[in-house]
Amino acid sequence: MYCIATDRFISCGPNTTRHFDMKTFALKLYAVRSIKEGEEITTSYCELDVPTSQRQKSLAPYGFQCTCSHCSDPSSDARRARIRKEFDAIVNAKRLSMWVENTRLPDDLLIKETEEALKVMEREGLQGSAYYTANLMHMCAIYNALNNDATAFKRYKARLLKLWIADGGNLQRNISIFKTVVVSLEGARSKTKKRQPLGPGKHGHSVGF
Repeated sequence: MYCIATDRFISCGPNTTRHFDMKTFALKLYAVRSIKEGEEITTSYCELDVPTSQRQKSLAPYGFQCTCSHCSDPSSDARRARIRKEFDAIVNAKRLSMWVENTRLPDDLLIKETEEALKVMEREGLQGSAYYTANLMHMCAIYNALNNDATAFKRYKARLLKLWIADGGNLQRNISIFKTVVVSLEGARSKTKKRQPLGPGKHGHSVGF
Protein backbone atom coordinates (compact mmCIF):
# COMPACT_ATOMS: atom_id res chain seq x y z
CA MET A 1 0.00 0.00 0.00
CA TYR A 2 1.33 3.47 -0.84
CA CYS A 3 0.76 6.60 1.17
CA ILE A 4 -0.17 9.70 -0.83
CA ALA A 5 1.03 12.93 0.75
CA THR A 6 -2.14 15.02 0.78
CA ASP A 7 -3.91 16.91 3.53
CA ARG A 8 -7.08 14.95 2.76
CA PHE A 9 -5.62 11.89 4.43
CA ILE A 10 -3.95 13.67 7.35
CA SER A 11 -5.37 13.27 10.84
CA CYS A 12 -4.10 13.96 14.34
CA GLY A 13 -5.94 10.82 15.39
CA PRO A 14 -4.78 8.57 12.52
CA ASN A 15 -6.07 5.04 12.08
CA THR A 16 -2.75 3.84 10.69
CA THR A 17 0.93 4.03 11.42
CA ARG A 18 3.61 3.77 8.77
CA HIS A 19 7.24 2.79 8.31
CA PHE A 20 9.61 2.32 5.42
CA ASP A 21 10.57 -1.30 4.77
CA MET A 22 14.11 -1.42 3.42
CA LYS A 23 13.75 -5.05 2.28
CA THR A 24 10.89 -4.27 -0.08
CA PHE A 25 11.81 -0.58 -0.50
CA ALA A 26 8.21 0.36 0.18
CA LEU A 27 6.33 2.59 2.59
CA LYS A 28 3.87 0.41 4.48
CA LEU A 29 0.78 1.37 6.43
CA TYR A 30 -0.57 -0.69 9.33
CA ALA A 31 -3.92 -0.22 11.03
CA VAL A 32 -3.71 0.73 14.71
CA ARG A 33 -7.42 0.21 15.31
CA SER A 34 -10.43 -1.22 13.51
CA ILE A 35 -11.23 0.63 10.28
CA LYS A 36 -14.86 0.59 9.22
CA GLU A 37 -15.89 -0.14 5.64
CA GLY A 38 -15.85 3.12 3.70
CA GLU A 39 -13.77 4.94 6.33
CA GLU A 40 -10.84 6.92 4.97
CA ILE A 41 -7.37 5.65 5.78
CA THR A 42 -5.48 8.40 7.59
CA THR A 43 -1.94 8.99 8.78
CA SER A 44 -0.02 11.76 10.50
CA TYR A 45 3.07 13.78 9.63
CA CYS A 46 3.65 15.55 12.95
CA GLU A 47 4.04 14.98 16.67
CA LEU A 48 0.64 14.20 18.11
CA ASP A 49 1.12 15.03 21.79
CA VAL A 50 1.64 18.76 21.21
CA PRO A 51 -1.02 21.54 20.98
CA THR A 52 -3.00 22.08 17.79
CA SER A 53 -1.18 25.33 16.95
CA GLN A 54 2.18 23.59 17.16
CA ARG A 55 1.01 20.71 14.95
CA GLN A 56 -0.29 23.13 12.33
CA LYS A 57 2.98 25.06 12.42
CA SER A 58 5.01 21.90 11.81
CA LEU A 59 2.84 20.99 8.80
CA ALA A 60 2.93 24.45 7.20
CA PRO A 61 6.33 24.02 5.44
CA TYR A 62 4.87 21.04 3.56
CA GLY A 63 1.82 22.99 2.43
CA PHE A 64 -0.51 20.96 4.66
CA GLN A 65 -3.28 22.25 6.89
CA CYS A 66 -4.88 19.60 9.05
CA THR A 67 -8.65 19.97 9.34
CA CYS A 68 -9.29 16.77 11.29
CA SER A 69 -11.87 16.61 14.08
CA HIS A 70 -9.17 16.85 16.75
CA CYS A 71 -7.74 20.09 15.33
CA SER A 72 -11.29 21.47 15.18
CA ASP A 73 -12.11 20.50 18.79
CA PRO A 74 -11.04 23.18 21.32
CA SER A 75 -11.09 20.62 24.16
CA SER A 76 -8.63 18.27 22.41
CA ASP A 77 -5.55 20.21 23.55
CA ALA A 78 -6.52 19.84 27.21
CA ARG A 79 -6.91 16.08 26.85
CA ARG A 80 -3.55 15.75 25.12
CA ALA A 81 -1.90 17.89 27.79
CA ARG A 82 -3.36 15.54 30.39
CA ILE A 83 -1.97 12.54 28.53
CA ARG A 84 1.52 14.08 28.52
CA LYS A 85 1.35 14.95 32.21
CA GLU A 86 -0.49 12.02 33.80
CA PHE A 87 -0.04 8.99 31.56
CA ASP A 88 3.66 9.09 30.80
CA ALA A 89 5.66 5.85 31.16
CA ILE A 90 7.91 7.33 33.87
CA VAL A 91 4.90 8.48 35.90
CA ASN A 92 3.36 5.03 35.49
CA ALA A 93 6.51 3.32 36.73
CA LYS A 94 6.60 5.42 39.90
CA ARG A 95 2.94 4.83 40.67
CA LEU A 96 3.27 1.12 39.99
CA SER A 97 6.20 0.81 42.38
CA MET A 98 4.32 2.64 45.15
CA TRP A 99 1.15 0.59 44.57
CA VAL A 100 3.02 -2.72 44.74
CA GLU A 101 4.54 -1.77 48.08
CA ASN A 102 1.49 -0.06 49.65
CA THR A 103 -1.04 -2.73 50.58
CA ARG A 104 -3.51 -0.09 51.85
CA LEU A 105 -4.23 0.82 48.23
CA PRO A 106 -7.02 -1.14 46.49
CA ASP A 107 -5.94 -3.91 44.14
CA ASP A 108 -7.93 -2.38 41.28
CA LEU A 109 -6.76 1.22 41.79
CA LEU A 110 -4.27 1.29 38.91
CA ILE A 111 -6.51 -0.84 36.71
CA LYS A 112 -9.25 1.80 36.87
CA GLU A 113 -6.79 4.63 36.31
CA THR A 114 -5.15 2.96 33.33
CA GLU A 115 -8.49 2.03 31.77
CA GLU A 116 -9.40 5.72 31.99
CA ALA A 117 -6.05 6.67 30.42
CA LEU A 118 -6.62 4.32 27.50
CA LYS A 119 -10.13 5.69 26.96
CA VAL A 120 -8.82 9.27 26.82
CA MET A 121 -6.20 8.24 24.25
CA GLU A 122 -8.76 6.32 22.21
CA ARG A 123 -11.01 9.39 22.18
CA GLU A 124 -8.04 11.33 20.79
CA GLY A 125 -7.24 8.58 18.27
CA LEU A 126 -3.78 7.99 19.71
CA GLN A 127 -3.69 4.18 19.57
CA GLY A 128 -0.54 4.41 17.47
CA SER A 129 1.31 6.58 19.98
CA ALA A 130 4.05 5.62 22.43
CA TYR A 131 1.76 6.75 25.25
CA TYR A 132 -0.83 4.15 24.28
CA THR A 133 1.62 1.24 24.07
CA ALA A 134 3.23 2.38 27.34
CA ASN A 135 -0.14 2.17 29.07
CA LEU A 136 -0.91 -1.23 27.57
CA MET A 137 2.41 -2.42 29.00
CA HIS A 138 1.50 -0.75 32.29
CA MET A 139 -1.75 -2.74 32.36
CA CYS A 140 0.18 -5.96 31.72
CA ALA A 141 2.49 -5.10 34.61
CA ILE A 142 -0.46 -4.46 36.93
CA TYR A 143 -2.15 -7.77 36.13
CA ASN A 144 1.14 -9.62 36.38
CA ALA A 145 1.82 -8.08 39.79
CA LEU A 146 -1.65 -9.16 40.94
CA ASN A 147 -1.26 -12.56 39.29
CA ASN A 148 -5.01 -13.20 39.57
CA ASP A 149 -6.39 -12.78 36.04
CA ALA A 150 -4.40 -14.57 33.33
CA THR A 151 -7.10 -13.84 30.74
CA ALA A 152 -6.87 -10.06 31.18
CA PHE A 153 -3.08 -10.22 31.16
CA LYS A 154 -3.04 -12.15 27.89
CA ARG A 155 -5.61 -9.81 26.32
CA TYR A 156 -3.56 -6.68 26.98
CA LYS A 157 -0.34 -8.44 26.00
CA ALA A 158 -1.87 -9.44 22.65
CA ARG A 159 -3.00 -5.85 21.99
CA LEU A 160 0.46 -4.57 22.83
CA LEU A 161 2.22 -7.07 20.59
CA LYS A 162 -0.09 -6.23 17.68
CA LEU A 163 0.75 -2.52 17.94
CA TRP A 164 4.47 -3.21 18.26
CA ILE A 165 4.37 -5.21 15.04
CA ALA A 166 2.38 -2.43 13.34
CA ASP A 167 4.89 0.16 14.50
CA GLY A 168 7.67 -1.57 12.60
CA GLY A 169 10.24 -0.84 15.29
CA ASN A 170 12.71 -3.16 16.99
CA LEU A 171 10.39 -5.93 18.17
CA GLN A 172 13.08 -7.87 20.01
CA ARG A 173 14.10 -4.74 21.92
CA ASN A 174 10.48 -4.13 22.92
CA ILE A 175 10.09 -7.73 24.07
CA SER A 176 13.27 -7.38 26.13
CA ILE A 177 11.84 -4.28 27.81
CA PHE A 178 8.59 -6.15 28.42
CA LYS A 179 10.47 -8.91 30.22
CA THR A 180 12.35 -6.40 32.34
CA VAL A 181 9.33 -4.27 33.22
CA VAL A 182 6.49 -6.79 33.31
CA VAL A 183 7.66 -10.38 33.74
CA SER A 184 9.88 -9.49 36.70
CA LEU A 185 6.79 -8.28 38.60
CA GLU A 186 4.96 -11.60 38.57
CA GLY A 187 3.03 -11.94 41.82
CA ALA A 188 4.78 -8.90 43.35
CA ARG A 189 1.59 -7.46 44.86
CA SER A 190 0.58 -10.71 46.55
CA LYS A 191 4.12 -11.18 47.85
CA THR A 192 3.97 -7.73 49.45
CA LYS A 193 0.67 -8.61 51.10
CA LYS A 194 2.23 -11.68 52.66
CA ARG A 195 5.01 -9.54 54.08
CA GLN A 196 2.67 -6.76 55.21
CA PRO A 197 -0.72 -8.25 56.17
CA LEU A 198 -3.46 -5.79 57.12
CA GLY A 199 -4.48 -5.88 60.75
CA PRO A 200 -8.03 -6.68 61.99
CA GLY A 201 -10.58 -4.16 60.80
CA LYS A 202 -8.17 -2.44 58.41
CA HIS A 203 -9.40 -2.21 54.86
CA GLY A 204 -7.59 -1.01 51.79
CA HIS A 205 -8.49 2.53 50.73
CA SER A 206 -7.30 5.01 48.18
CA VAL A 207 -4.67 7.43 49.39
CA GLY A 208 -2.58 9.94 47.47
CA PHE A 209 0.78 8.87 46.13
